[in-house]
Amino acid sequence: QLLMAGWLDKLPPPLQAIRPLQILEVGASLALPSMVASHLGHSVVATDVEQEVLHLIRNNSRFHSLDVEILQLNISRPAPRTLIRRHFDIILVAGMDRIHDQMVRTLYEMANTWAHLLLTFREQSDTDHGVSQVPLKL
Repeated sequence: QLLMAGWLDKLPPPLQAIRPLQILEVGASLALPSMVASHLGHSVVATDVEQEVLHLIRNNSRFHSLDVEILQLNISRPAPRTLIRRHFDIILVAGMDRIHDQMVRTLYEMANTWAHLLLTFREQSDTDHGVSQVPLKL
């Protein structure tokens, strides 16, 4: 998550001109990238499967006076219509073990036509993370 937060703080030039960007964080956990994006003035949705995690994100964003929309989302299932209509500019997915077809379909449905998808995957050691930036071409 620290890598993603740093990437958001130093966006690639084409994205720097767009304010506010529509940003979705999937599997937000601590939601550090969402907090950084909100602080930078972007429109942010942080999602996670676990209600307890969503509660912590909500409390943390309130404590820091940040505007972060918080929703429950299971990326292994089809996205709710409210998220599909948003057409996110940036989608962040941290700590993935693997990607399967439904995840790809769900991410595709939520992205705008030139969206940037930033993924991190867990390595075999479960301590190091690899980072990939993949512009979605729709």
